[in-house]
Amino acid sequence: MSINSMYSLVKPIKKYYWGYCLNGKVNPAVGIIVSTVSRSLVILNNAICFKYSIKNRINLYLFFLEVNDHVIFQSLSKNFANSADYLLLSTLIERENISKVLFHYYMLANRAEYGIKLFEALVATDPANKMNWRGLLDLPFYIGDEKRVNKYFDRYIAFKNNQAISDNIDLTNNMYLSEYFTYSIGHLSIIVDYALAMQIDNRSHGGTIFISLAAAKIANKSILDLIVNTFKNIEYVSERDVIQTQHIKKYENPFVYKINFKGQWCNWYEVRPLIHRDSGLASLNRLLKIPIKCKEKGFRFMQSFGFSQEDWFVTIHIRDRNDGSLRNSKTNTYIEAIHQITSKGGWVVRIGGKNSIPLPRIPNVIDYTQIVEQSHFLDTYFLAECLFSIQTTSGPANIPILFGRPTIQANCFPIRHTVPCYKDIFMPKLVYSKRLNRTLNFSEVFLSSISSTEISSLADDDDLSVVDNSSLEILEACNEMLAALDSSSLETLTPLQARFNDIAIDHDVTIFPKISKFFIEQHKHLI
Repeated sequence: MSINSMYSLVKPIKKYYWGYCLNGKVNPAVGIIVSTVSRSLVILNNAICFKYSIKNRINLYLFFLEVNDHVIFQSLSKNFANSADYLLLSTLIERENISKVLFHYYMLANRAEYGIKLFEALVATDPANKMNWRGLLDLPFYIGDEKRVNKYFDRYIAFKNNQAISDNIDLTNNMYLSEYFTYSIGHLSIIVDYALAMQIDNRSHGGTIFISLAAAKIANKSILDLIVNTFKNIEYVSERDVIQTQHIKKYENPFVYKINFKGQWCNWYEVRPLIHRDSGLASLNRLLKIPIKCKEKGFRFMQSFGFSQEDWFVTIHIRDRNDGSLRNSKTNTYIEAIHQITSKGGWVVRIGGKNSIPLPRIPNVIDYTQIVEQSHFLDTYFLAECLFSIQTTSGPANIPILFGRPTIQANCFPIRHTVPCYKDIFMPKLVYSKRLNRTLNFSEVFLSSISSTEISSLADDDDLSVVDNSSLEILEACNEMLAALDSSSLETLTPLQARFNDIAIDHDVTIFPKISKFFIEQHKHLI
């Protein structure tokens, strides 16, 4: 049997085993059968690939992912974490690859505690592997264990600072950002937060943000170029530079939820509103200016559907993936708001992945998700030139503010993850407790880790579930935005909106968007 044939056998085993781990309702016998087959494949793989295993142990260890957690941990503890020979024989890239696979395994299988225990051992033996640190930080982060996140992050920063001293690297002022900051459109906006924080700290004249493009997937090169060209203290690092300057890769920050603000490492979602406020960005002070070429290309695309120079449009992005995320929303609950926009003379452009659920055919509605040829230029145009946008909690929700455009953030989850802009409107998903037989009030939500973390295991929780916004709530939020944009006067908060903000501030949350008037009136019993 060839090595390729072995891979083709193991691939479906991976699929079914992960499916078993994620679905507690499956008969446990299935897991035993799959695990037995997996163990057999491991033995067979050892026999076939023996001569390759000496040169590349990674291949063998990857197959242990199909076996139970105890076997994985014992195998890696013995052969990986405690093996000086392995560290000498393998490259850093190989070790980072296996750590990345392990991290995703423990995330998908909801085995965070096993993963944390393993990455503790791996970090102790192989601290140069930044994916070990990422696993050690991200796993407690996703289960809402703030105490362990801070403990491990302090340890990581201390390790990096010690390295920087010996390498004569200025980590106090300079930042080295990995591809983790470029592969998501939402993460691109965090680069802006880093740059603004450096300006607020008056470090922009002496510090530089280095962005590595080596082997990086870039979610939107058009927006990234605009960010780099706007800030004089941001530089691209080419693949050649990365190879020649090993320090760039060595000091890349693989995390996005920690940010250095006024000399302290803080949780990003806590200080981001302060950064936007201090920089003026929260007042929709346009930071990025759309290039003429991008604007012309976008208008020509719209014109091909009948759009004219006098027309206006609203951009909608609905996170509707089939991945079990609690940030997902139902596409059909946005249809009434879409009809309302078109009845007012506007157009609607729906953006998102090509696997999005198609919209029904509606006049003056362009479902860009179903267009075969998409481009970064067009994505930028839709987010930068819309009258306003309607979004869920996903990456694109962070972009319109950079171009001075307001947003309705519907189905916001977690509640702290709002786009911090004074003119925005948001509505959180509600959290229902079966044990209490009621919806949690806002104070209870803010006190819980569910307010800041998308807890991966919540889908299997016997107690908590989330409640999406209704079609009527989304429609009324749309009406509120249309009315606000049509009025030249500054809108004041209602007593209920002000009370909600007071509750947020009482729990150390500074929320700049207005909570929808209609929404808070509907749920005033929760304040």
